[in-house]
Amino acid sequence: MESAGVALWSEGERQESAVKQAIENLEKVEEKLTGKRFFGGDRIGHVDLMMGFISYMLPVWEEVAGVKILDPRKFPAIHAWTNNFLNHEVIKAEYLPSRAETVAYFQGRREELIPVYASNVQ
Repeated sequence: MESAGVALWSEGERQESAVKQAIENLEKVEEKLTGKRFFGGDRIGHVDLMMGFISYMLPVWEEVAGVKILDPRKFPAIHAWTNNFLNHEVIKAEYLPSRAETVAYFQGRREELIPVYASNVQ
């Protein structure tokens, strides 16, 4: 999901392209999750842990960058998985940093890094 990161750190056409790519990537994830509680079935596993950032960080990145990638109507299986993942006893969203703190952190980083990222465009 590098494209989601590009959407966060960029603007304009580059951001639009990254959002489109992120949505295409999520379509593949949606296919894998359809009909399942977690990637491996009924139990949380390695893939869930590796993809866990989607559940917590992607909505934060969307807010900070002013984009929409993870539409629950387009991605109902990912949306359900997000709820299952964040409410799982192993994960417990209550142990994650507050959303407000996380948004503030990424807003500051975005302001600092957009000029840097733009200067590194190939």
